[in-house]
Amino acid sequence: MEFPLNVKNENALDFALKSGLFKTKEETVAYLKKFYTEMTREKLRKAFSKDVLLVQAVSMIQEIEKNQHVINERVTEWYSYFNPEKPDERTMQRSKDSIGMDFNPEDKKILESVIKESSENRELVEKLERYIEKILDEIAPNLKVLCGFRLAAELIKQAGSLENLAKMSSSKIQIMGAEKAMFRHLAEGAKPPKHGIILKHEIFRNSSRELYGKIARHLASKISISARTDFYSKEKNNSLGKKFSDELKLVAK
Repeated sequence: MEFPLNVKNENALDFALKSGLFKTKEETVAYLKKFYTEMTREKLRKAFSKDVLLVQAVSMIQEIEKNQHVINERVTEWYSYFNPEKPDERTMQRSKDSIGMDFNPEDKKILESVIKESSENRELVEKLERYIEKILDEIAPNLKVLCGFRLAAELIKQAGSLENLAKMSSSKIQIMGAEKAMFRHLAEGAKPPKHGIILKHEIFRNSSRELYGKIARHLASKISISARTDFYSKEKNNSLGKKFSDELKLVAK
């Protein structure tokens, strides 16, 4: 049985009672409760979009990479006791004249397990990166082309969602990720930040520092437009992102 969706909540009970669809008031109330519960659940399901999964994937990569740096240093130091001549080789084979410690089978086995675990973390990051690229192709193709998938994903994560990013001003996007520097500016009178995570864009690698401000303003503006286009457009394509990417290269010259 379908209940009319155009009936206001406060009039729903009166409408249902007068319609003759139910025999008693109790039966009517029970149905309405079930109906609106299901309707609320459906709205909540539709409220979630793929960018929430993207945010989780980016957060996972950042956690793995943060820990992986420490793990790599520990593995290198550990392995150097076994093979000090080639500490980055990480195999259980070494030259006969090595001055390293003699590892028994158990020592080798546990070190091999640690090395394997470290390698598997890198493989997991690669899987997550491919997953993120696929989501961006689906929800933010222009942003991906303009920024590259890592920066595009970090921008969405930093904003909380693609919708939030689409609603941000370009000036806010330009310094997004520089919250600590902004706090020092407000609390201690330090210089205000001019750029945030957008400095991770590859365009800055080969650009003169004198052009950073100009490039950052232009990039932030195009990120804002790309995010709005990706979020509000029903048809998804990356043509605008390609156009903005070409323009950005000209600005950086």
